[in-house]
Amino acid sequence: MRKTKKQLLGLAGLAAVGIMTAVAYSLPTPAAAAENEPTSVEAGAQVQVRVLGADVKAEFISPSDGGNSVNADTKVSVDFNKANELVYQLTFKKDANSTPITIPLGSKGTYTIPAELQDKAGVHNFDLDLDSYGYGFGEYTLQVVARGTNHTSYVDTVTFRYSAATAEITGTEKNGDPNLEVDINVVVDKIAVTVYDKKGNPLTDKDGNPLIVELDRDAIDPETGNFNITLPFEEYNAEDGEYTIITTAYDKNGDILTIITTPFNYKWVDPNKPDADTPNTGFLTIGDLNITRLDYLLTGLIAFALVAGFALYLIARRNRNDR
Repeated sequence: MRKTKKQLLGLAGLAAVGIMTAVAYSLPTPAAAAENEPTSVEAGAQVQVRVLGADVKAEFISPSDGGNSVNADTKVSVDFNKANELVYQLTFKKDANSTPITIPLGSKGTYTIPAELQDKAGVHNFDLDLDSYGYGFGEYTLQVVARGTNHTSYVDTVTFRYSAATAEITGTEKNGDPNLEVDINVVVDKIAVTVYDKKGNPLTDKDGNPLIVELDRDAIDPETGNFNITLPFEEYNAEDGEYTIITTAYDKNGDILTIITTPFNYKWVDPNKPDADTPNTGFLTIGDLNITRLDYLLTGLIAFALVAGFALYLIARRNRNDR
């Protein structure tokens, strides 16, 4: 009888150890927990820690270098450190071959940093209305010079485009047809989209009619403010390969405002074929099968319980045979 009790106590101990191990394994690691926590929180507000360097500095937060927007209103934000003054310069180029034109910024050209911030880090924000300068669409370059004490300075520059329209592929349908998103400026009245293969031939249907999608402002998605277009590659019997999508934007007089080329690599997909991709939602992966951490723990605990139950059954049966 004592031997049986010891065996039962041993099994109970093993079960307890297994449960505690499973619970400990399921808890997030300190690194993972830290990734989801703000740096510091006081009274419900997040506190951002700023490191004060030893030298004068100024860097653009926005606009982003290489950005492209259809909006004339440009948010300018500059992170500065130990500066007395920020001096801005804006230049414009109509195209790559044009001579840069310096645009006077008036009162926005110079920002004198308050005395209490001249030995600290801070952020300077202001708005630029590109339409107000009268140069229209093209390439803009904004420079900031941070001036500190002892004639020290720091320069940062960003170049961005102000466009009548932008176009990008945002995804594909189940059959591989591309989804094109076109964002337009307020002066654009309509757009036309055409498609060409890598040899320069237009994509046509079985009757030889080229694929042309023409849309006016009534077709704008009210939720996104953009044109959302699914181009019917499959319907036009497009072969797999490289294509160029041409988007042309027109004003109300029918004049071309901009032409955008968007490359796309098309591959037809059988829409009736089940998706072979397994959603990657699991923690453990075996071949193409994803198993979550919880699935793994539950399976282990169930297996442990079955083994323990079978052992108890054997002990009870042996006790009956020993009587």
